[in-house]
Amino acid sequence: MLIVMRKGATDADLKAVVSKIESMGCQAREMPGGERVAIGVLHNKGTLDLSAAPVVRRESHLPIIADPSHAGGHRNQVLPLARAAAAVGVDGLMIEVHNQPEKALSDGGQSLYPEQFEDLVRQVTAIYSLRKGQPAD
Repeated sequence: MLIVMRKGATDADLKAVVSKIESMGCQAREMPGGERVAIGVLHNKGTLDLSAAPVVRRESHLPIIADPSHAGGHRNQVLPLARAAAAVGVDGLMIEVHNQPEKALSDGGQSLYPEQFEDLVRQVTAIYSLRKGQPAD
């Protein structure tokens, strides 16, 4: 199970979002059957609110997954947003990848080529390795 919450209004209370997720039965990192649970909080399409990550970390035990592909909406924005998300300590990333993005039926403009994805993985892995040993947010 993957839960992605989109915050419709910028004044929405993040505690209410987390509470809503947890009221849906997402009380543990691993759900029965081994399904993963994640929260992504986006204010608007084209915005990746990374300031939410430390807040969600403090308020919930749930893993945080960022989606820089949809947040940026353009291939050239995916890598910098992914690096930033890794730097604030999200638990995972959702990245669009396609062998021929120009022929993709959807989301081609935000899809990375496989070699770009390999570069992203190297860079994000390096950022995560720098975070090792740091105290939790």
